[in-house]
Amino acid sequence: MSILCHPDPVKLVMSLISAESGRIAQAIDSLSASHGRTDYISTFMPFEYTDYYTGEMGTGLKRRIIAFESLVPPGRLPDIKKSTNNLEAVLSPKGKRHVNIDPG
Repeated sequence: MSILCHPDPVKLVMSLISAESGRIAQAIDSLSASHGRTDYISTFMPFEYTDYYTGEMGTGLKRRIIAFESLVPPGRLPDIKKSTNNLEAVLSPKGKRHVNIDPG
């Protein structure tokens, strides 16, 4: 029989996709203000795996992966996703998304 316990805190990582490097930089600044210092920021990588975002964000998409120093309880991830959705809206003038942020 297993024993119920609280899950350990987890490393918060995020994927950011945009055609605009400046939007990714803005997002990272805002995310750092909310979640603390980053301890990893990848180089820009071409995002060519799908054309899912093309209609909304255009072509020439690039991705950065970031990670934060502080660990978070895994139960916070739904609220973090809601906050990243709000940030996407703030960084998206005229209702068209310019950056995609996926926390995990």
